[in-house]
Amino acid sequence: MEYKAEKQKGKVKFAFKLDAIEWEKAVNDAYLKTKNKYQTGGFRRGKVPRKIIENMYGPSVFYEDAFNAVFPKLYSEALDKEKGIEPISQPDVDFESIDANGAAFTAEIFIKPEVKLGSYKGITCKAVQTPVGDTQVDAEIDKARERVSRKVEAARPVQTGDFVTLDYSGAVDGVKFPGGTAEKQELEIGGGSFIPGFEEQLVGLNADEEKDINVTFPEEYHSKDLAGKAAVFSVKIHEVKFKELPELDDDFAKDVSSFDTFAEYKADVLAKLQRAAEKKDNAEMENDLIEKIVLVAEVDIPEVMVNGQLDYMLKDFEYRLTYQGMKIEDYFKYTKTTEEDFRRDRAAEAKKAVKTRLTVEAIIKAEGIKAEDADVEEKIKVAADELGKSVEDYKKGITERETDYIKNDVLTEKLIKFLKENNEFVSDRVTPATAKLKTKK
Repeated sequence: MEYKAEKQKGKVKFAFKLDAIEWEKAVNDAYLKTKNKYQTGGFRRGKVPRKIIENMYGPSVFYEDAFNAVFPKLYSEALDKEKGIEPISQPDVDFESIDANGAAFTAEIFIKPEVKLGSYKGITCKAVQTPVGDTQVDAEIDKARERVSRKVEAARPVQTGDFVTLDYSGAVDGVKFPGGTAEKQELEIGGGSFIPGFEEQLVGLNADEEKDINVTFPEEYHSKDLAGKAAVFSVKIHEVKFKELPELDDDFAKDVSSFDTFAEYKADVLAKLQRAAEKKDNAEMENDLIEKIVLVAEVDIPEVMVNGQLDYMLKDFEYRLTYQGMKIEDYFKYTKTTEEDFRRDRAAEAKKAVKTRLTVEAIIKAEGIKAEDADVEEKIKVAADELGKSVEDYKKGITERETDYIKNDVLTEKLIKFLKENNEFVSDRVTPATAKLKTKK
């Protein structure tokens, strides 16, 4: 086998040539592998001589199978010899000649482009400091308080914030309309879920009281038959309830947490909010730094890589829609868009994602950052401990692809650590988050 590699901008074109002996062997191997498919008069299945099959179906009957068997090996051997070539596309094969005298063909591939790195050390970024204090803590506690609240029957007229159970029947010009009637419907007064003006007119009514309510549908109402029209709703109140919130005491803390006292619970809420803020701040600062590094990097991004990223984004979007119970075809239908619109609108985002990935990989290569076996093992041990498994049992349940993800996580963490150590985040005041990122220039 002979081959030549011609490097072009962003591509490599391999030219392969098999002489008559090499090609004859490949064709005969294809015959031996596929002869059981053939049967003709006088011969049992698998016993038909090759020449008879070629006379019946043509001399090239085994060429496709021969090529499919021999090409992967030839291509792999060529890649092994041509160091530094990283394909980013499947080979595009073109035959120049193929007959009894041999086979000659080319295989063109796109290769990973080289990145010319700009500055990625000594960069000064603004430190992000999300304040966490009593306001945030109280808001978080209020959420927990809402979750364990209960609705209590009110022995008084309806007030804003109450929950009423009612029957209603609406009519326009005396004629009832579809969807305008309901029984034992619960409605939060002031929640804004009904037509403007409806909920406000229930304030002051008592349980078992009836009233006709006059409203006007909004001009932009989704039903064109009702948009802008005046309507009368006959309502009857069955129950009036209000939300009773628990007292902020030790019993409340026991109900919503594992702590015995409210003071302990509140301190834990503060600590969790601070950790969450620190994590968010760190992520925002790291992203800002990487964006600055990517901005000054230079690379010609092949269209095939952008299209590959768009394929990934489309698949991810389709998965998230499926998780929500919607098919992507229905999404395009409802939004009056197409897959082409999706790809066009996100092309710039895809290109940026590809450039970021290439730049990050270039820094990792330039700095010799590696995911050592010990680092991967430690990551696996942490994951196993979180699941309450032994390392051996955990490894049995993960695939090679998942192991690669772990290695990538290790590389990413090492890269971020390296960038933090070689760049600076400046702030007027120091918090736990920014203190960790305050490094040398």
